[in-house]
Amino acid sequence: PFYDSLTWVFRELQKHIDSGRLDEDSVLWPGKAFAIQSTEGQVEYVFVPFGAEVPQHATALNLLTPEVFVSMLSNGYFPIGNAEREHTNQTLAEHDLAHMAGFVSKPAYTKAVRQAFRIVGEKMRTNPRVYAALQEFDSAYSLRLYYMIEVFTEIPPASRDRLQELIEIPLDQAPDKAAIDAFLLAKAADPEEFYRYLANLYWNYHHLVNPLGGESRDVLNRKRKFQRDGSVGSFYDGVSKLSSKFARNSMYSLFLNARAMLENVRSNHPEFERSITAVHTPFIGALLGTSQLEVEDWVLAAVEEELDPSSKLYRYIHNSNLWDQNHLLYRAYCGAEFDEILD
Repeated sequence: PFYDSLTWVFRELQKHIDSGRLDEDSVLWPGKAFAIQSTEGQVEYVFVPFGAEVPQHATALNLLTPEVFVSMLSNGYFPIGNAEREHTNQTLAEHDLAHMAGFVSKPAYTKAVRQAFRIVGEKMRTNPRVYAALQEFDSAYSLRLYYMIEVFTEIPPASRDRLQELIEIPLDQAPDKAAIDAFLLAKAADPEEFYRYLANLYWNYHHLVNPLGGESRDVLNRKRKFQRDGSVGSFYDGVSKLSSKFARNSMYSLFLNARAMLENVRSNHPEFERSITAVHTPFIGALLGTSQLEVEDWVLAAVEEELDPSSKLYRYIHNSNLWDQNHLLYRAYCGAEFDEILD
């Protein structure tokens, strides 16, 4: 099934090229990285489409340095891991299929990611601080790239009319926590109508979004990465160290928490009002804010050392007050130097 799936990926990407939605300068093919060492000791890195002939004397690379990873994407290949199942419910290769499915589903995302990594490669060569930041997985800069590749979810233009019907807030209205709090608290005056409103919105969640990042699109992985940990005891507690770095900030984790809150905290619960402002508001605000952003707004902004305060992404994260200054999303994009290490 894995190889059949990869065959489908190659076929669909070729269709995008044939139709003009992608070209050889913007596509990302499934690939493998190899190192070839010369007799003088110099190492050349070679990227090969998955399943193609491997160069002579080449050694497969399973752990990629930041330089090799950035170079690989810049040159039009996305790394596919080993098809070996060891300690989890899936292989790395199966997870990487989720990445490829995201690229197939949204050619504009594929094009933006490849363009972004070309920019990153140039910055690595010219800015020592960017190079150093990428050696640290927990630097703000690395975390932005991680969000772009693993976590990012879009609301496609085709879904926005339906979202408008369900959310009942104008989609051209800038997301603002206080305004959404007031809107939801007013609805909560009629608990039955409030429940119906949220249930209808949450029931349609999967029809509204297109998860593009690997963690968000991978059905098995996202359950492990974003699922609420039953041991935490509260909707407001921290999460397991095994969770995604953005476990409280991703669209999918916000959805899981809001849906669970709807099921477990009704109008007679002592924390009913808090559940609205602390859980439902951020999720609805994320739907509203994300619907106003195109993939380029996320992907290309993420690779700059500092976000432009006038950009749509900066205004959404910084100005909406949905994320306080301790949220990792806020810190990675708006609240820290790009090479600062975030815990």
